[in-house]
Amino acid sequence: MPPTTFSVDDKMDRQLEELREHLGVTSKTDVIRQALALLNIAKDAARTDGSLIIKKGDEELTVKLK
Repeated sequence: MPPTTFSVDDKMDRQLEELREHLGVTSKTDVIRQALALLNIAKDAARTDGSLIIKKGDEELTVKLK
C-alpha cells in the first residue's frame, strides 16, 4: 500500500501527540489508525439520522456523525 501523507496544524499535532502518549503507542500513525477504527465502530452503531449517544455514568452526550 502506498504511503499517504497530509499536513496538520500545530493544534492537531499537539492533540495527536497527547493521544499518542495517553494511548501508549509509538507513533501518531498508530493514533490515527485507532481513531479510524473507533470512527468505523461509531458509524456502524449510529442511528439512521447519524446520531450516536455516548454514556458515561448518568451523563449522556449525543453526537452527530453526519
